[in-house]
Amino acid sequence: TGTGLCKLEEMLGGVDPQKFPLLEYSFDMSSISGSLSEAVKTSMTQAMARTSPARLKVSVDWKRANFAGDINKTCKNLADVLVTVSWLTELSFKLERTVFNDDGCSALSLLIEYATNLTHLSLDINWTSVGERGIASLSRAISNSPLKELHLYLSNSIPNAGLSVLADAIKTLRNLRALTVDLSEATEVNETTLSRFIESLSDIPLVSDLTLGFAQCSSFKDKLLTKLSALLESHIHVSKLQLYLWGTKVTDQGITALSSMISKLTQLSTLKLTLGGTTVSDQGISVLAKSLGSLRHLSQLQLGFSGISDFGAEEMYNATRLIESIDKLSINFQGTTQNWETIIDETTLKKSTKYIPELDHK
Repeated sequence: TGTGLCKLEEMLGGVDPQKFPLLEYSFDMSSISGSLSEAVKTSMTQAMARTSPARLKVSVDWKRANFAGDINKTCKNLADVLVTVSWLTELSFKLERTVFNDDGCSALSLLIEYATNLTHLSLDINWTSVGERGIASLSRAISNSPLKELHLYLSNSIPNAGLSVLADAIKTLRNLRALTVDLSEATEVNETTLSRFIESLSDIPLVSDLTLGFAQCSSFKDKLLTKLSALLESHIHVSKLQLYLWGTKVTDQGITALSSMISKLTQLSTLKLTLGGTTVSDQGISVLAKSLGSLRHLSQLQLGFSGISDFGAEEMYNATRLIESIDKLSINFQGTTQNWETIIDETTLKKSTKYIPELDHK
């Protein structure tokens, strides 16, 4: 509330930075549920000005929020406050299924552009009203920035032209170590634009943590998976790979290319792959199972399939049983007659006390 933020200003005003230097300041603003008055903005700005930590982390979770005011105006007000802070290093906004639009996105983008020390950015605008103008503003803001981690959740929100501009921006992020781009249910995006996005990954060779979501993208086919696989073969230092391909048009041909790439990522410790709702068959699963044998550092494995018979399930079971490094395992089969999940779980539990639940395709 406004009163609480004014009290925060008073509290920070009584802290002697010489005696109690702040190294890190984490500010969760999720409880703010209405527009900020000018008085509150002033109090927040003054509160921030009274401290100078090495790092400021700001997080806002307004997913499905029922705002008393205008969420876009509130975002602009927060951006106006935070843009005065030079030590902002991490920023996270969760705005899924709100009325967040291009105006709000442009305001946040201006903040990102001026936050020259920002190294971590997470923005969830799944199922919002952000369109081409908002994505263009965001793309300009992140271009050539010092970001080391970028997590963008754009399900059903990004237009075709927007992804092209975003792809060009991602190419400039030479310091990037972790990248998440969720394009699930992005119905407007065509195959040509997806190909352009995949090509942009070749210009960020330092990425070791990669998550890509293409669930229910009808334009994502074997050709694109083959292109992605060929590109990632040179990223031999990738240690965490998550691909959400549920409901795409991927077949055994694409999985064969993917399996070849996976076998070359010898530093891989985490692999998450969803193939439910595709036409991948036992043949593709058999090839994938064989590729896991070269992953000597694999500790976490989550796989999801549909339309697989007991033969394919047994192939995967035999493959995972031989990987001694696995301590977290979840495999979801649909269409088999035996409960292979239970069989695999029991085998894994004999080697480890750790277990993670089934993987959600989203």
